[in-house]
Amino acid sequence: MIKKTSSVIILNRKMQILLMLRDDKPGILYPGLWGFIGGHAKAGEKPLDTATREVKEETGLKITKSRFRELVSIKTQTKIREIFLVRGGWKNSDVIRGEGQKISFISLSKIDLLPMSSYHRFVLTLLREYLKKNRPN
Repeated sequence: MIKKTSSVIILNRKMQILLMLRDDKPGILYPGLWGFIGGHAKAGEKPLDTATREVKEETGLKITKSRFRELVSIKTQTKIREIFLVRGGWKNSDVIRGEGQKISFISLSKIDLLPMSSYHRFVLTLLREYLKKNRPN
């Protein structure tokens, strides 16, 4: 069975991305590493519905579906990962941590200093390429 996930890159006007320091416990993906907001789809759930649900659960932010842009879809033999981009004027005080050890907006220029998985680093490379072609308003 193919597992489906949705991840969301929440980018604010200061070119900061909202990242979560994942819990460091057995049984979770990428324990103790920084990563994007997101998670697994529920049965029958569409990727955009997964993305909006996970954002609300993990951050407390209520972002309308129309603000989400699909950045990339990564498909393997066992998983389909949908990655969305959302831009807005949020700051740390707007966020209510629902999961993880910590959640914070971090400057795109400082993200490379954080412990992250190779998957997240790959997606950041794609994001930087996208932003070169699609500068924020």
